[in-house]
Amino acid sequence: MKKLKDFIVENKIFLIVGTIIVGLCCFLYIYHNRKLGIEYKPGNPTDVEYIQNTYEENQYSPVTIELIDLLNEYYSYYIKYQVKDADKAYELLTDETKESFNNDIEEYKKYINKINTIKTINNQVEKYRLVNKNEHVIEIVDSEGYKFTIYENSVWDFKISLDGKE
Repeated sequence: MKKLKDFIVENKIFLIVGTIIVGLCCFLYIYHNRKLGIEYKPGNPTDVEYIQNTYEENQYSPVTIELIDLLNEYYSYYIKYQVKDADKAYELLTDETKESFNNDIEEYKKYINKINTIKTINNQVEKYRLVNKNEHVIEIVDSEGYKFTIYENSVWDFKISLDGKE
């Protein structure tokens, strides 16, 4: 306790000046916010009013989705299952790809266990090429250099083909 008293006695001027500065800053902050009409009203966070857009009949807001974004979504969806649930990933394969594994899911599991790395789950589409615009066939190459072909029938109705390393 003696050390604290000695500190206060030795630094009395600095403590007084510091207290005045802090008080002045608080006063200016409150004065400035009142001048701008800003009030602090603590309350329940669920009481926050959100801006809700009301649409009239047949009114819509157009949203542009880039092809690369959609391809990344498809690719991530497939890769997530390739890493975590091989049975579901196998269902996303084209018939030709399944035949290359002799229609045996165990052969497919062995193959993906060989190619999966720590980085696989974080891979993204590095480049893509539209093979057939009318049939929505797109070849992609991922971050690790593996090639895939996506056959899109409609949005989120697609099959994927494994084409090996680039």
